[in-house]
Amino acid sequence: MASSLNCVGLLVEAIQNHQKEPKVVKNACMALASLVEIDEESAFKVLNSEMCGTSRAGVPLVMEAYQIHKDNAEVVESICGLFLELVEYDDICSEITALKAIPLFKEIKQRFRKNEDIMAPCVATLTKLEGGKVSQRPTSARNKRK
Repeated sequence: MASSLNCVGLLVEAIQNHQKEPKVVKNACMALASLVEIDEESAFKVLNSEMCGTSRAGVPLVMEAYQIHKDNAEVVESICGLFLELVEYDDICSEITALKAIPLFKEIKQRFRKNEDIMAPCVATLTKLEGGKVSQRPTSARNKRK
């Protein structure tokens, strides 16, 4: 368990230190989504990662990374996948809403309306952030069969 939490801190730090590198952001978000999916404590660490040695919280960093890479569909898809996992936890969902993530997902929905790989997790995340229930969980890039 401690190693997962350390890993979360390192991945958030990687995003912080290499925020302009699309491959780093994409892969770090995919790895964080994998950790968050299996462990609620990891999700809280992404939300409050200042406690694990990074100088900034993970969710605002990822939101900033979106602004840098908003034209890169692969990065946006991995960001949506991470948020999809985070909003599965009700307490975290309300925290993310407080960080004003809804406008970000509305922008993603508008920009990528023809990209189903982005739209499915984006719409599901937006639905949860707005207090709704997701009837069918979309497949993420991490667990999609190729």
